[in-house]
Amino acid sequence: MAVRWPLALPQKPLQDGYKRTIPNNLIRSSMDTGSDKVRRRGRFKPQVVTASYLLRPNFVYQGQRFDQKAVLEQFVHSSIAEGAVAFNFPHPETGSLVRARLKATSDGLFDIAQYKDTLCWVVTLTFEIWPDVKA
Repeated sequence: MAVRWPLALPQKPLQDGYKRTIPNNLIRSSMDTGSDKVRRRGRFKPQVVTASYLLRPNFVYQGQRFDQKAVLEQFVHSSIAEGAVAFNFPHPETGSLVRARLKATSDGLFDIAQYKDTLCWVVTLTFEIWPDVKA
């Protein structure tokens, strides 16, 4: 059974700080004479998405109350083995399910900080997504 981004977590990121990087998928070779030779490396190099989500301590989904920070931590550590397992993820721009994998940064798996003067949290994650691969 495929792993899916939990429905108890936000399905759309915050606009602030959202970034999607389109990969350079070309190989350029210098020639002795004339212009460079340019060719595609392949079709399915992943795009990199950095997105922030607002997590609430008392989020209600289908009549149940969830601590979204705890749901995220359980998902990352248990369900996707800290980024080793790909999962079905709602594309931040379209909402359609695509294959994704959590991409750790040099600092760790994700960043989390308290949201202003509230009980909420802002978490920033980096994903590799394959928009051509439908979940």
